Amino acid sequence: MDHIDEKINNYIKRKKVKIAVDHILDYGTIYDRLYFYKDFLQYFQTEIKYSDVKCFKLSMSSSIGYMKFMEVHMNYYVDLDVITQYDTYSFQIMNNEVVYQMMERIKAYPLEDPLGLVDIYLNKRDMIQLNQYINRYFRKWAKEYHLDNPRDSIIRRYK
Repeated sequence: MDHIDEKINNYIKRKKVKIAVDHILDYGTIYDRLYFYKDFLQYFQTEIKYSDVKCFKLSMSSSIGYMKFMEVHMNYYVDLDVITQYDTYSFQIMNNEVVYQMMERIKAYPLEDPLGLVDIYLNKRDMIQLNQYINRYFRKWAKEYHLDNPRDSIIRRYK
């Protein structure tokens, strides 16, 4: 019960984004973009200088996905909170395959990373290996760290 209000507030303010490092991004996205440049982050017109960042907080969430024949699988997403001296910006990263690029960029700055996501994403670049690892540990992490499991459902049907 202690975490319900916090979870609701975080979910409401958390923006679903695709990230791009140094402006490289697949352009067919329906999600907003969060850019990681050399000296700053950019979300729409908001620029966040790395020098203003007090801390990056990393966490995860999951959602339920469905495939043909009613196969159920879990989708996992990295949650990123950028805490500055002025505000907190909260994002759900939707393009898992490039999260390691974000980790490379933020690892030199103050981090709160209780799950060890920086090491996980930097050491497991193969998406199958990464998903197997997360599948193995996510339920435990969700219970221990009160992660959203699942946060929502993404229904996909393949023909």
